[in-house]
Amino acid sequence: MVEGNLAHRLANLHVASFHLELPLLGSPNRTAPGTSFSSIFFTPGVKVKFSLPLLSPFLSVGGGLAHFSTGTNVGGSSTTGAFQVGGAVR
Repeated sequence: MVEGNLAHRLANLHVASFHLELPLLGSPNRTAPGTSFSSIFFTPGVKVKFSLPLLSPFLSVGGGLAHFSTGTNVGGSSTTGAFQVGGAVR
């Protein structure tokens, strides 16, 4: 599995900052009993980071595309919409 994330700060309001996120996640070749497949996800979004005295929580939301492909020609491939949401406290 390969993952990458690029983020750029759009605005800093001291209490919170807003970032443009460009996450990419790919699995070039995965195997399961009886089949193999690959997948790639690209879901650009917005991240909001909060600046609190002891904690630094953030929320992220975005949408984009997911592509799945089987290792054989039987199943072919499929591209569909994808949605991501997440958050954490540091």
